[in-house]
Amino acid sequence: MRPQKKSGRARQGDKRAPHLWKGGKAHGSKPMNYTFPLNEKVRMIGLKTLLSARLYEEKIILIDTESIEFAKTKFLNEIIKPFKTDKLLFLTGFDLDKNFERAA
Repeated sequence: MRPQKKSGRARQGDKRAPHLWKGGKAHGSKPMNYTFPLNEKVRMIGLKTLLSARLYEEKIILIDTESIEFAKTKFLNEIIKPFKTDKLLFLTGFDLDKNFERAA
């Protein structure tokens, strides 16, 4: 940039102006959001379909309760070690076991 006075040329303003060499972009890139809303009924049908397909393919294991004796992460890791090959998902109710919550 040059000084504003005593050069005989026009003031330039910001050196990041888009019309200057190595300046900024006039309309830079903006992150796009391609999501669209789904009704809750349609979302629940999709979740049911996904879970039933996983159950049919024997890629899902159902456990009746998530309660464990100790609130230790090591203890929980020993329990879920056989299932580490796949992604693991716990679906729990609103009443969560305190020991399981602390261990997770």
